Amino acid sequence: MQHEIVGEQFQCLKITMQSERVRGTYQKLLCKSEGINLGDGNIFSGTGALIFSGNGKIKQLYMGSADSIVLKEECILAADVETGQELLSTNYVSLVQFFGPGEVFICGKDFVEYYLEEKKTVEVRTQCITAMDSSVTFRLGSRFSELTGPGAILLESVIPEEESAEGVKEESAEKSGFSFFDQL
Repeated sequence: MQHEIVGEQFQCLKITMQSERVRGTYQKLLCKSEGINLGDGNIFSGTGALIFSGNGKIKQLYMGSADSIVLKEECILAADVETGQELLSTNYVSLVQFFGPGEVFICGKDFVEYYLEEKKTVEVRTQCITAMDSSVTFRLGSRFSELTGPGAILLESVIPEEESAEGVKEESAEKSGFSFFDQL
């Protein structure tokens, strides 16, 4: 499988296959060659190209045969079919653990990476968790989660709009009765 990440601010992942297979997220598939088929479990096979579109930056993660990583499910674009998966969903965020060897491609608005030392704990916004080494232990909460090292964590650097208990998006600024559009 050959791949190329194209674009600057909003990137796309182009995968070229020669009678190969790749696991991909159908909802993020932008286009595919006629020779590419979609099978069960979001497995694409055949000869040709696939282009996946994220919602910003795309990052490639490589895992050796003994490695595993925990990813936020909605950030996953594509992965080698050899990678194993285990669903770790909770009420607050859907997580998937991937086992190597292989490559996984993830997407997000932009990323910040931190390394947590042994027994070092940080609180992070739950919706910003993108990836973490499987050595990181976590306690997920509705808004903030505790992550404890050792291990690397990858966070989305853009805070998503939150919804209140009634399912209505919260306003990030107070209403002042003045709108920019009133001036036009």
